[in-house]
Amino acid sequence: TDRVYYDERACVHLGLPHSAEGLSREVARALIHPDDLPALNASYDTTLRTGVPTDMSLRYRRAGGGWTHMLLRRMLQRDDQGRPAAFLGVLLDETERVEKARREAELSHRLESAAEAARIGLWSSGVDGGLPDWNRRMFELFGLDPATPPLPMNTWIRQCVHADDREALREQATRWLCQGQEPIELAFRVVRRNDGALRWLVVR
Repeated sequence: TDRVYYDERACVHLGLPHSAEGLSREVARALIHPDDLPALNASYDTTLRTGVPTDMSLRYRRAGGGWTHMLLRRMLQRDDQGRPAAFLGVLLDETERVEKARREAELSHRLESAAEAARIGLWSSGVDGGLPDWNRRMFELFGLDPATPPLPMNTWIRQCVHADDREALREQATRWLCQGQEPIELAFRVVRRNDGALRWLVVR
């Protein structure tokens, strides 16, 4: 029938009056952000062709302005002869998660911009011993190629830290990682890999 039917809960999420008559497909699609329609059409074609459920994120227009972010899962219903008869979908409101992620990305971008302006190297490291994350300035501080992966702590100490400071730095860092509760500040020398220049650095 090319009509879309939302239950009462979906209408609450979308800010629509509930109607048993549903909406025409054109009216229903007019609620969706134009940039998301190609993904919606691709999902339609894929599910109809394969019968496999598809997931996508869509932005629905709010009655008062702005967009509600929804996660949609679409599956195919078939009739008794196995022919495609309808689509069945579920919607999950993920606006709060999306907006939180956007705010965190903005804060991260501001931090990166501030660090770049102040010529500060930023790093983060999980406790599982995997590779840390470095910003571009970190590679410059040690004379390393930004196209290469960041170095694990032990490798970085061995390759970049001045030989006379390695053991003390490794000891202090390891002790703090195991027992430290308060912020730490360490001063040491590094030898840049690209030009052999000696530099004093402070890690906080």
